[in-house]
Amino acid sequence: MYAKTKGKILIVEDDSDVAKSIKLFLEHYKYEIIGISSKAEEAFNIIEENRPDIVLMDIILPGNIDGIEATNFIKTKWGIPVIYLTAHNDAETFQKAMNSEAYTYIIKDNIKMEQFPVLIDFALYRNKMEKEKNQQERALRESEERFRGLMSSAKDAIIFLDCLGNITFWNNTAEKMFGYFENEALGQKLYELISPENLKDFYKKRFSYFKDDGTNYLLEKTIELDVRTKECQIFPVEISLSSIKLNGKWCGCAIIRDISLRKLAEEEMEKLIEELNLSKKISDERAQQLIELNKKLQLSEQKLKELNSSKDKFFSIIAHDLKGPFYGLLGYSDILTNNYDKLENDEKISIIKDLNKSALHLFKLLENLLQWSRLQRGTMSFNPTNILIRQLVDININILSINAINKEIKITNDVDENLVVYADVNMINTVIRNLLSNAIKFTPQNGIIRFHSDISTNETARIIVSDSGIGIKSENIDKLFRIDVQYTTKGTEQEEGTGLGLILCKELIEKNNGNIFVESKYGEGSKFIFTLPIAKI
Repeated sequence: MYAKTKGKILIVEDDSDVAKSIKLFLEHYKYEIIGISSKAEEAFNIIEENRPDIVLMDIILPGNIDGIEATNFIKTKWGIPVIYLTAHNDAETFQKAMNSEAYTYIIKDNIKMEQFPVLIDFALYRNKMEKEKNQQERALRESEERFRGLMSSAKDAIIFLDCLGNITFWNNTAEKMFGYFENEALGQKLYELISPENLKDFYKKRFSYFKDDGTNYLLEKTIELDVRTKECQIFPVEISLSSIKLNGKWCGCAIIRDISLRKLAEEEMEKLIEELNLSKKISDERAQQLIELNKKLQLSEQKLKELNSSKDKFFSIIAHDLKGPFYGLLGYSDILTNNYDKLENDEKISIIKDLNKSALHLFKLLENLLQWSRLQRGTMSFNPTNILIRQLVDININILSINAINKEIKITNDVDENLVVYADVNMINTVIRNLLSNAIKFTPQNGIIRFHSDISTNETARIIVSDSGIGIKSENIDKLFRIDVQYTTKGTEQEEGTGLGLILCKELIEKNNGNIFVESKYGEGSKFIFTLPIAKI
């Protein structure tokens, strides 16, 4: 077993005796000499094949490229530190060397061998520090770009202030809301820019307290105020102001939301309530009408909440779950694009398989999103007919069999071959496919999945999908079919999910006058049971 070396070194020196002497000395100090070259072109080939940690470079070399040109090329292309070795100590050569990308400059005639390890270790340490610094700077730039992207796409106006109340950040929504472009707003006092004339002094006085000690009656509250646009239009907003201490000085972040439409709605609601109250006094008959109207208002509010929940779920999936597969597609395709000739065939096949997995996951997600959005908009066609449910199960088992085979999972179809239900075939096909896909995902290697059925009542059939998978914790069961809760977990082989599939199944089953529920014990498997009307033949 070889002892661990302190670093790999390439010697570029046209004097072979000097090069061999340096090689022997450095090998004594446990450095690995990967090669000796007398020409720059030859050195480039060695570096390409066996990347050294540092290069010792003679300035005067035979050929078309001298040591200084070679050093600049090596530093630019590979980022490898270089130490010059030369017998030339004239001012012109020294100046050229110092203007290049080398770490230091050693005169051969004055060389002290014991200096080599110190200089090499210092150059390696300095190069390591530079790389870490560059990585940190790059990470900081990427973080700032992500932050600015998020801030710019926010639906509320987001404004950052320095300790003097000057605007330091002004997002796109702020531009649209107040009419000032970013370059117009930066450096301005917030209270001077957006405050109505009659409130400027009041805002200015309040902000002076914030500047001194970071306190303000507005802090950590959401309050309603009137503000002014560039065109002097006054409108109501909600303002949330928070503070942070940077470098010993208080800075602020204001999040501003235009509530003009909400105010109009509230005024309309107040007028409506007033009219309803007046009407109630006129007669008992009108009172009953008011009660009915109130019920309609409550129903509308509930529907609005459900629509908002559906919208939030939809945007959450688009903002979060669509990113994963796209990152996978982009990442793997980038690897193939930039490293195709360097990859082994096995590596290429593995990457292509991963690309296929990401594409299939993305297709399934988009397919569920499309059907779910059609349900929400009421545009999905509904054509119930008599269905032999066993045949539908067989079709989906065949479609997803490759996934089960890969995990050596056994799937059996014990659904009554004579069972006929009355439902929309496309909707129930989607339900079976989603439930089977989930069962495969959460069942480990050599597991079992079984479809079977029974008769609940004379008019209702039950179809059961049971598996020997990981099961579901009792506290999570209630979350499975709820639109207002984001719940998802990875499969036994880290398969991704969105939490939308079961919500879609619930809505499709209920559309067909059925119900769906789950029985599960964590660590022992799950049963998903749905009911459908039996066909009247």
